[in-house]
Amino acid sequence: MFNAPGGPVPDTEIDAGEISGELSINHELDSTKSVYARLARGFRGPSIQGRSVAFFGGVSTAEPETITSIETGFKSLLADNRVRFNAAAYYYQVKDQQFTAVGGAGNFIGLVNADKGVGYGLEADIDWAATDHLSFNAGFALNKTEIKDSALAVSPCGSAGFAGLPGAGQSHCTVLDPLDANGNALIDGNPFPNAPEYTANFVANYRAPIGSNMEFLATLDGSIQGKTNFFLYESREFNSDGNFELGGKIGLAFDNDFEVALFARNLTNEHNLMGGIDFNNNTGFVTEPRIVGISISAHN
Repeated sequence: MFNAPGGPVPDTEIDAGEISGELSINHELDSTKSVYARLARGFRGPSIQGRSVAFFGGVSTAEPETITSIETGFKSLLADNRVRFNAAAYYYQVKDQQFTAVGGAGNFIGLVNADKGVGYGLEADIDWAATDHLSFNAGFALNKTEIKDSALAVSPCGSAGFAGLPGAGQSHCTVLDPLDANGNALIDGNPFPNAPEYTANFVANYRAPIGSNMEFLATLDGSIQGKTNFFLYESREFNSDGNFELGGKIGLAFDNDFEVALFARNLTNEHNLMGGIDFNNNTGFVTEPRIVGISISAHN
């Protein structure tokens, strides 16, 4: 045992053993195309969370989780090897899924196990060498996740912290989940936290020689992220949707050993909400503002 602000804390010990493995098959349709399928089972060991002891809370634990996943996909080289296209679809089921419940009435972090979690979706990526100097690549992923546990409830934003009323939460936080008798949010059917419904990205890259030992280079890249819930419960405030960011670079490369370039990140100066703090106020944190600079790099 050790002493904490809330008093002595007993020693905590948990252990578990699981079996993991996978079975996969790959079939070449011809010299440029193939299909594959994969069945796998894995696990994550049990966990102990003691951070909340410093905030007069207790030690929380989570039992091991196991995951069974199925994936099938397609890989190809097309257009005289100028185009590479890959796609996949997947489904997975997590038993006794471990989650971290953050916030609530205080700055607490607790481990919980959901009875089950499921996820499924598809993803695709493409690389295209349009010319000897210009290339493009892009990716897209669609992802659906869902917590399945009709009895699991967690503290919502600032619960019992506003006017001392259970479940009242903060004055400007709107919990969308039903509440149980203790004012906790029932999260059955909610998406996994920080799991965007879709993501997409692209890169356009141009390199052309200038003389015998110098190249001009220019790159433009961008990404977008679909609706993302930040916590286990759902609220009107703590989520983002449509986060978008552009970046670029233009410069010169010398003998593939030295490069100098002007670059910009968050080119359009977006204010993208990336997360929040929910235990006593509505605090969000955003991505960096527009950054413009010069980069110099050397390679052996």
